[in-house]
Amino acid sequence: MFDRRYLKALVLIGLLAPIVSCETSPSLTSIVISPTTPTITVALNGNGSLAPSGAQIGINYRAIGYYTHPGHPPETRDITDQVSWTTDIPDLVNISTEGVATPALKAIGFCDITATMPGFNGIIISNDSTYTVNLPSGFETSDVVSLDIEPASPVVTSGSPIGFSVIGTTGTGDTVDVTRASVWSSSNTGVATIGARTGSGKALAAGSSAIVVTFTNPDGLEVTAFTILTVT
Repeated sequence: MFDRRYLKALVLIGLLAPIVSCETSPSLTSIVISPTTPTITVALNGNGSLAPSGAQIGINYRAIGYYTHPGHPPETRDITDQVSWTTDIPDLVNISTEGVATPALKAIGFCDITATMPGFNGIIISNDSTYTVNLPSGFETSDVVSLDIEPASPVVTSGSPIGFSVIGTTGTGDTVDVTRASVWSSSNTGVATIGARTGSGKALAAGSSAIVVTFTNPDGLEVTAFTILTVT
């Protein structure tokens, strides 16, 4: 004979199950930021000099968090003002806690911007956004205003030597080799090392590292660029 107490217990469990499953908070699993490739042209004063930071154009970044929750469909949230915003070249861009990025007026070139926040499996890192700062096309200057790194996006094996060169282009269109006049660095020294003044180094372990180069013009204007080195 069927025990009605058993049936009541099953009904009670069924009623409680949804409540129990909803007690845990949704877990952040990924972050997507936008825009991904913004380009800013530095604003000038009427006399042709650089305008102050307050007159520069700001880019409003947005960070969307993707959350999962057992027993529920995935959900998204705007977490722009909750993430930590970072850039690998602070001299190029200032980015506020609200995700507003403006030229720092100490350098031109391009850099990576990312957003981070604690998530289900530790710190969640967003996709990269490449933020570029250019001088106006009609800006008359003999300064180096852009850098081209060679080789671009190289792939090497662990233990191999690495070597980079960089060509600078001036505001008048001239080109000059500034490899040994620039400062080099590797964003992940566990993957690769590089001489600060040589552009040469060694691949140490599998992974990827941003190889960053900065050239400083005689008047103090910095120009930056980077390429991604992949070590297999």
